[in-house]
Amino acid sequence: MGDSGAVVRQVDELIREAAEAGDMATLQALEEELPAYLKARNVFLPDVADRIAEAEAPHRPPVARAALPVLQQAREGWPRVQAAIQMARNNVQGTASLIVLPGWAPNEQLNITR
Repeated sequence: MGDSGAVVRQVDELIREAAEAGDMATLQALEEELPAYLKARNVFLPDVADRIAEAEAPHRPPVARAALPVLQQAREGWPRVQAAIQMARNNVQGTASLIVLPGWAPNEQLNITR
């Protein structure tokens, strides 16, 4: 599949160059297309969206910069919300071995007693 390290270095270089030039169109394109490209290349770069958001931040209006922490929390939290829904579904269907739901924090869980 190629050298994933080289792909990561190239991605970092593209982000840096676009940020230095204030090229929001390139940063936007990277944000939209890069996750699928990396997945197709079997390259794991979990914080790519955060890297792009950080590069875009100086070129965004103050209101958009203020929203970045909320966006990051949503990116991190959405998979946990999906897991909670699936766990709740399993509990309702009686297929769960434990009655546990994930919390919002990475290592938090909610135990439900009957």
